[in-house]
Amino acid sequence: MSHSSHADGSAGLPEAEQHEVMVAAMAEPVRCKIFLAAVEAAFYVGSEAATGQTGISVRQIAERVQESRRRVRYHLEVLCRQGLVEVVEEKRRRGVVEHYYRAKGIPLLSKEATEKLPVRRKQKIILETLRKVFAEATAALGSETYVRRPEWAAARVHADVDEQGWTELGVIYEKTTRDALAIIAKAQERLRATGERPVRVGAAALLFECAAHEAAPDLDP
Repeated sequence: MSHSSHADGSAGLPEAEQHEVMVAAMAEPVRCKIFLAAVEAAFYVGSEAATGQTGISVRQIAERVQESRRRVRYHLEVLCRQGLVEVVEEKRRRGVVEHYYRAKGIPLLSKEATEKLPVRRKQKIILETLRKVFAEATAALGSETYVRRPEWAAARVHADVDEQGWTELGVIYEKTTRDALAIIAKAQERLRATGERPVRVGAAALLFECAAHEAAPDLDP
C-alpha cells in the first residue's frame, strides 16, 4: 500500500498520526463505507459535477451505503473532526441547509503503518474493500458495461516466487496504483476543461500470499 495524500493533513496531525486516524476509520465497517463514499465524491466529474455539485450529501450517502441518515451524519461528523472529510458546499433544500461532503485524501496506507496493525484490523479493512470491489464488478457485469469497451481487464495470477520476487511484485503493484491515480487526475483536468462525457471506471489491484501451498502437478509420463 502507498501513502495517502491529504490537502492539509488530518487536522494538522503528524504523518504517523494521520495514518492511525485513517486506519481506525477504515477498520470500523460502517464508518469505512461512509468514508469511501466521501472518497468517491472527490473523483467524480460526472452527473454530480454537471449539476454544480462538488460533494455528496448525507441523503446520498445513506442511500448508497444503506444506513440511516442519522447514523451517516454521526460518522461524518466524526470523520470531519478527524480531518479525513470536509464540508465543501452548503445548499438550502426545502428550507433546510444540506451539507455536501468530500474526503480530503485517498485511503492508501503506508507499509510502515500497516505493519503495526493487528491482524484482525487489517482483515477488516481488506474485507470491506473486497466487498465494494465485488459489488461494483457484479453490477457492471449485470449491466454489461464491464465488457462494453475492448480494454476491459480481468487477470488472475497464481504462482510460486522467491522472496525477491515477492518484494518486486509489491513494488510493481504500488507503482501501478500511483500511476493510475496520476492518470485519473490528468483525465479529470481535461474533463473539466472540455466538458466531455466521462467514463466512470472501476479498478482494483490485489497481491497476497495464498492460504496454502498447492503441490505442483506431476508432469512425468
